[in-house]
Amino acid sequence: MVSSDSLLRTHALNPTLTGRAVHSLVQYDSKQASQNDLIASGSDLLVQFCLDKVPMKASNKPYRLSVPHRPLPASVSDADEYTVCIIVKDGSKDWVKETVEEQGEKMGFVKKVLTLSKVRKDFKQHQQRRDLLRTYTTFLADDRILPMLSKSLGKSFFDAKKQPIPIRLTRTESFPTTVTKAVEGSAYLYIPSGTTVTVKAGSPMHLTEKQLCENVKEIVEQAVDKLPRKWKGVNEIALRVGGSVGVPVYARSKRGLEDIDNMAGEEEKKKNSSSRKRKEVEAAEEKEGGEEEVKKAKKVKSPLMKALEKGSKKKKKEEEEEKKEEKEEVKKVSRKEKRKALQPEVVPLKKNKKKAVEEKVAKERSEEGKVEGKEKEKGKKDKTGEMGGDPKFKPSNKFKRSLSSPGFVFKLGRKGLGFYKDVKPKVEAGFLEGLKRM
Repeated sequence: MVSSDSLLRTHALNPTLTGRAVHSLVQYDSKQASQNDLIASGSDLLVQFCLDKVPMKASNKPYRLSVPHRPLPASVSDADEYTVCIIVKDGSKDWVKETVEEQGEKMGFVKKVLTLSKVRKDFKQHQQRRDLLRTYTTFLADDRILPMLSKSLGKSFFDAKKQPIPIRLTRTESFPTTVTKAVEGSAYLYIPSGTTVTVKAGSPMHLTEKQLCENVKEIVEQAVDKLPRKWKGVNEIALRVGGSVGVPVYARSKRGLEDIDNMAGEEEKKKNSSSRKRKEVEAAEEKEGGEEEVKKAKKVKSPLMKALEKGSKKKKKEEEEEKKEEKEEVKKVSRKEKRKALQPEVVPLKKNKKKAVEEKVAKERSEEGKVEGKEKEKGKKDKTGEMGGDPKFKPSNKFKRSLSSPGFVFKLGRKGLGFYKDVKPKVEAGFLEGLKRM
């Protein structure tokens, strides 16, 4: 089975439409530049991803996307003006400076090396931080101190999308390659707290239209894998320059894909039922005696007719089942009547039934009278035993308030369980005198 993610990927970007979109945006940017003497800083080609849901977690840590052509920002007129500031730990400033000086021209774009403590001391005020932001094009930072820089640099760096890019400085040998990788041939993706994700693909000032199209293609292929839910979460991809309107180059809906293909001037192959009918008619005409076959091919049933036929078939089945049930009921009734006809007529004896009921009632009453008489005799015997028996003992299986009286104790004695007369203990006089002497 082909996954839905791979199906969406096949419709990702239309190269002809991407080329036309880049061409129109480059012309728009050149017109805006000719009208104004100063080129606006927002004239970079931006790739916008419109998501269907807000990401669960926003991240200020960028994802690196490798691109074939270096995306220099529009704020820099030449590669020589491109400057980098590296922020490192306090202990690693010396060897970083030495390696930058040794590399010479290869790392000539690195103009400043700052420590975390220096940033905290010298850039406390908001104006100082804004000056630092304007001085350098890109900021790199040791990934071990990156969480501590967000408070030290302030909000202005994040608003301008110039927050420091993390690099690993644990190995001195790989330091030059990590810095050049981070600066040259790299675009960066940030997961925002909204539904629009923007990536810079380069500037029309420094790259040709073909180079921009190649950068856009690589950014789309790599960025979607970093987004939440990947292709399933992308509603639309558009290109934009400065303050221009976004030009769509991808849409997830079927209608949007068709509109994009029409904009690119590509006609989709429509495989409808009409083409199938034509093929069937042509094949039938080629055969001998194809008139009947042609009629059959032409008489293709519409979906409405098919639905009506299905409904009529269901009704027929239901009627047949009802008829079968009626026949079975008739058979059962006829069987019962035959059995009744074979059985002899039995006359109910009402008088005998009444006599039997009366006898049963009389027996029950006589048994109840006997039980009551036995209970009365037992009660009399108990009373006579209590009155005429031993006055110091009253037999009883359970403790009863009616039998208890002052001076009696309920216990298990020689005569059994019952109420015994309480006898006070007798103490010898000699024992008492001995206690007094002690």
